[in-house]
Amino acid sequence: MQLTRRIIVMAFAISLGMSQLSAYAETDHKSLQKKLNENQQTIQNKETEKQSVEDEMAKVEKDWDATQSLIQKNKEEISAIEDKIQSTNDLIEKKKEEIVKLEDQVSSREGVIKKRLVAMQKNNQYSFVIETLLNSESIGDLINRIGAVSTLLNADSQLLEQQKADLTKIENDKKEIDRQEKLLETEQQNLENSQVKLRNNLQKKEKDLSDLKTKYADIDKDLSQAEQSKSSIQSQLTKIQDELKSQRAAADAKAAKIQQQKRQQAAEKVSEVKAETAVKTAKTNKTASTENSSKTANTDKTVNTGKAVKAQAPAKKDTASSTSPSGKTFYVSATSYSHEDTSLDVTASGYNIKKNPNMKLIAVDPSVIPLGSKVWVEGYGTAIAADTGGAIKGHIIDVLMPNKKASIAWGRRTVKVTILN
Repeated sequence: MQLTRRIIVMAFAISLGMSQLSAYAETDHKSLQKKLNENQQTIQNKETEKQSVEDEMAKVEKDWDATQSLIQKNKEEISAIEDKIQSTNDLIEKKKEEIVKLEDQVSSREGVIKKRLVAMQKNNQYSFVIETLLNSESIGDLINRIGAVSTLLNADSQLLEQQKADLTKIENDKKEIDRQEKLLETEQQNLENSQVKLRNNLQKKEKDLSDLKTKYADIDKDLSQAEQSKSSIQSQLTKIQDELKSQRAAADAKAAKIQQQKRQQAAEKVSEVKAETAVKTAKTNKTASTENSSKTANTDKTVNTGKAVKAQAPAKKDTASSTSPSGKTFYVSATSYSHEDTSLDVTASGYNIKKNPNMKLIAVDPSVIPLGSKVWVEGYGTAIAADTGGAIKGHIIDVLMPNKKASIAWGRRTVKVTILN
């Protein structure tokens, strides 16, 4: 009887506990279901908002395509301007080289003309011709002398005519270079305007696209959080449903056990012994499980470290234009040298270039640019013509650089020179 009473009390307690647990589980289930419904409504709202943004993106993409067409057109215009600028530069360089050659020819021809004028001044030209003809020994000799004199006179005339033609061509080429340089400035300004227009279009579209991406990312983030919340709630609901099933199964098992215990009332002592044995076995298994758990090694955590890399903006190279001063102006081929390239530290005019490597000084042909002249050199600045050189003949100059590296960087180029005094 005592065992039966005990079994009944245990069944009541178990039933009461299971009922309370089921009530709590049902309450949690309803609360989570409500949250799930609210979360589903949030997801629908976000999806509607996301669709609106996608429609806006489609419109922006259409505008973007139109902008890309405009950008491509600007690129083609810029490419055409750059080609035109290159052609103009090529023409200017060619004209400069032609002027240098003509100036050398004019200089050489000037020496010949000076000698001819001196000879003609010392000996009257017509007296010389008459004397040559009168000294002929025969008619045949007279004819030959007439031909020779005519040839000499024609040669002088052709020389003068060629000199005039070359001087005229030099002046015309200089005018053409000035015209092409002005045209080049105009084309460069057009290029800069096109580039500004292109940059403005790009900046505007990039800003629109950036704002749209930010808005889309925020909506997508909210939607992702709502989806995660929905998944978490569904997981909790599933867990509660599984717990309810487990509790019902446990209650059914307990009820079956109680029925079995009623049928075993005749064997109370045997049942008690079996129960005690089961309890002891459970305690032993629990103790062994605890000891095994205490021997388990802890896992190490690995932290990955990364290196951050900073990006640098390309240095922009500033460009400056210079305007040539007034004075006698012509073009020359310009090379360069430094005190490191020569064993002579003192120039033809007495300047020590080793002690003064940064001074503005050029080596010249004195027949073209007198020593001691103050000159302006395109791309170099104002300098003194204070040195000469074996290879400096005609319209060639050698500019002084502070060191060999700077000299190599200068190279060889055609520049404009103006004699200031």
